[in-house]
Amino acid sequence: MAKTLELQFGTEFGKTASISVDNPKEPINEDLVKISMEQIIAAGVFTRLAVSWQL
Repeated sequence: MAKTLELQFGTEFGKTASISVDNPKEPINEDLVKISMEQIIAAGVFTRLAVSWQL
């Protein structure tokens, strides 16, 4: 069964932006997910986001 990890980011406009990762390495490390999301934001992939995440 194929799995997808969806990283959800809340925008300053109350919308949601997301990035999907197909077949993520398991087990999912929640701390690593949070760090990765912070790095995505720091890289400027999105602008002015409030971080939220969901496994």
